[in-house]
Amino acid sequence: INNYKSYLQEKAKKNKGQKGGGTADINYKCQFVVMLIKEVLSYNNEFLDLHIAPVTYKTIKDKRGKDERTHFYLEPKEIEAFNNATGLNERESIYKDMFVLQCNCGQRVSDLKQLIMGNYTKDKDNNIHLETKKENITAYFPATDTIKQLLDKLCPLVYSKGELHFIKTGNTDINIDNLDKGSLYNNAIKNIAKKANLNRERKYKDPSGKETSKPIHKIISSHCARHTFATIMRDRGYTADKVCWMLGHADDTMVKQVYAHND
Repeated sequence: INNYKSYLQEKAKKNKGQKGGGTADINYKCQFVVMLIKEVLSYNNEFLDLHIAPVTYKTIKDKRGKDERTHFYLEPKEIEAFNNATGLNERESIYKDMFVLQCNCGQRVSDLKQLIMGNYTKDKDNNIHLETKKENITAYFPATDTIKQLLDKLCPLVYSKGELHFIKTGNTDINIDNLDKGSLYNNAIKNIAKKANLNRERKYKDPSGKETSKPIHKIISSHCARHTFATIMRDRGYTADKVCWMLGHADDTMVKQVYAHND
């Protein structure tokens, strides 16, 4: 495993600048091999005669600070430009509304489905209560007019097929059970951002720690919506612990270290 890790690291150095080969990619490949050895080769009867011992893998640490990566917040004029992007097909229009909804509610992609399906409650102060998937706690955030308008557009488009849930868009469907799987959603966000001319240069560090810069339409992702929401809320005077509850975080460490771009 260690030799395989070293091989991948050397290969990444030679192919610097090409897609893949970063810290996360190397860790994923090594962890996958470890899983095969531990759960298949050293466990199943048909391989026991080979005497393959279970192995462990110590992941490579990403040396970048949380705020040195490709996640960033959008400025108000950039959100407006994204929302007003033209030349979109029907599928992109749905993805656009989803991303703008995220910017206004701050929820993870994995929790967006429940929101769009209406699986939430409201309190007397007009706050939405949403059970989050990752940390299994309740997120509380204001039910603004913008959120209401977007949900009024998206909710009627949801339909079920067996146990799966979709949004109908012309001749194709968007599977909202798997929004956080694969790259369809993030690729759509990048395409819309390009059509919206979001060309602000963003400096960040690649997984090897090298500083680089790209237009934000090339590196934007759904997670940028959480940074955007948190920054807007902090600008409005909400404390870090309040924003923490809005985002569905267990504590305010992440809000203070990553999402507080207001200094």
